[in-house]
Amino acid sequence: CGVKEKSNKNIIYVSEINPEADYYIKNCTQLIDGLIVNIVDNYTSNSHKEYEMKIDIIGKHNAFNIAAAFAIGQWAGIKESNIINNLQKYHSQGFRQVLKQVGEQQLYLDCFSLTEKSTITSIKTLCELPCEGRKVAVIGGAGHFGSELHSTFSRIAEQIKSFSFDLLVCFGEKTKALYSGVEKQGNIETVFCSTMEELISFLHTTKHDD
Repeated sequence: CGVKEKSNKNIIYVSEINPEADYYIKNCTQLIDGLIVNIVDNYTSNSHKEYEMKIDIIGKHNAFNIAAAFAIGQWAGIKESNIINNLQKYHSQGFRQVLKQVGEQQLYLDCFSLTEKSTITSIKTLCELPCEGRKVAVIGGAGHFGSELHSTFSRIAEQIKSFSFDLLVCFGEKTKALYSGVEKQGNIETVFCSTMEELISFLHTTKHDD
């Protein structure tokens, strides 16, 4: 990830694997109510200083956005304490990367666009969330896959076979390719619901701590 200051300036590099990067994401911990991110600043005069912040957002992939925002804030001359305070005011809203309490269950919502990358990222994030019961992924719709529908869902099925979640619920006729691919592997319990009524009925059978 890079943030270009101006056309005649250097690129600022953000990395989670290279401790020599301008901004090194030293740690990113997923909690049930957000992320704890530790960023090491190797760029400014406060070289190698580490900053910790807790942000109300779900998904470790957001650490890059947080680090980039921190870098831009420093470039703009904002004090580090003010940057962190403002980042920590952020709250996920609506149906995008937000956790909601529904009865006795925690519901992670990430309804934005159904693409191969977003589907993989959402399921991976679900796997990283702490949970006492089962982790249940519900996928519906078909995005904009078009003629690539079957091959895309086949690739998704192959990629998530090693993920640590307990149940996949596929909703809608266009998700049959995903359902078939995961069911064939046999390592993740899989359910197919063709209608909204079937989906609601099945979800009512899930346990209180799922």
